[in-house]
Amino acid sequence: MTFCTLPYMAFGTAAPVVDPYASYVRSLMHFDGSGTALVDVYSGNTWVSSGTATQSTSSPIYGSASLLVDSSADSSARTSNAPANFNFGTEDFTVEIALKLDVSQPSSFPVLIEAYNGSAGGAYDDGKVVWQLYFNNNAAGSYDFYWWTPIGVTVNSSFVTSPLWDGNVHYVAYSRASGTGYLYIDGEQVGSGSDTINYTGGTRLTVGRSDGDSNQVVGLIDELRITKGIGRYSDSSYTVQTTAFPDAGVVYVPPGPITTGWVSPGTVADSGSTWTNPNNIKVTDGSETVGAVTGWLLAGSTLRLSNFNFALPSSAVVSKVEYEFVGWITASAGITADYGTDLFLQKDVTAAGGNNMPAVRNFANATSATYVLEVPQTATFNDGSTVSSVTAAQFNASSFGVQVSTGSTTSNPFSGGTVTIRIDSLRVRLTYTA
Repeated sequence: MTFCTLPYMAFGTAAPVVDPYASYVRSLMHFDGSGTALVDVYSGNTWVSSGTATQSTSSPIYGSASLLVDSSADSSARTSNAPANFNFGTEDFTVEIALKLDVSQPSSFPVLIEAYNGSAGGAYDDGKVVWQLYFNNNAAGSYDFYWWTPIGVTVNSSFVTSPLWDGNVHYVAYSRASGTGYLYIDGEQVGSGSDTINYTGGTRLTVGRSDGDSNQVVGLIDELRITKGIGRYSDSSYTVQTTAFPDAGVVYVPPGPITTGWVSPGTVADSGSTWTNPNNIKVTDGSETVGAVTGWLLAGSTLRLSNFNFALPSSAVVSKVEYEFVGWITASAGITADYGTDLFLQKDVTAAGGNNMPAVRNFANATSATYVLEVPQTATFNDGSTVSSVTAAQFNASSFGVQVSTGSTTSNPFSGGTVTIRIDSLRVRLTYTA
């Protein structure tokens, strides 16, 4: 799976876990609440606990608790509203859940989750099932796992050699993608089949048993996620996520250094109105921001880049600030001094610290018209004490940024000629721990 939904993309082994399909999620249950108070991350659903079902803190699969269902009558969790979220129509969708079931299962066909069309507490009717995930406990050595509907779709496992009810944690999923349904156990595809029906008519969702029947499961259930509009999985296998699913719009940051991707500024201001097309610095596209130096310093030359829209956790401590600079210098004859472009870290509008990144390019002693093309270069802001003094909130603030100034690196006057600084783009990335 590929994860990316923030203003920046995180890379590396310690990258934040982000759901790229968060906008398609229609239910996400962590079962981490207290007792019978069930909370769906997707705010459009209301869940109630039925019978003896409760959120147990004893050996949860993830987080602080898991849903515990037992053999008592009606031990389950169910929705009391929002059936449209579970009536998929003809769209692609994915249903996935983590479970840790007892070795002893009292039912012949325990149902993990079911969408049903009928009144609560009524007699069970197969014809009112919209869809369900269940497994076969009816015969010794039969470990089949099923996605089933009463109107012609049955996708069952064909390579399962051990039961799901073995006291261990397992991950199951059903994903419909482009007219085919795929069934998975622990990330391995165990069955597939045609699935083109219109899923409609369900009035509620039940977890832990079938609605109005005794086909309950016994054990722990966790991390139920239902995605409507996307079939997340269709390959022969996928990498199972062994942590809690990320909430929509929330980043779970594991320990260890994390590096954001390269981020461009949202705002560029010219303090002296001496740069041409300052906004061109936002994108690497060959259109430049231009500053011409006819003395030892480009008067009023500071460009202030801000609105990088970083979203660091409040506990983040930044250890490194890097710049990626794409630009070049044109110098006319007669230049006798070194010229370059310096970048200063900007905290709360003003430049922070007395140190700065070394000049990106020095241009020395040109005797004739010369054009120097720069490839993208990276460098690290080299004042560690300044970096550590900037808080996560200040990095996230719209005022955080970079100040760009340019001119002679030796402050030597010269007898004529012009140095033109051309910047195609400038981006920033941060490395931090949380």
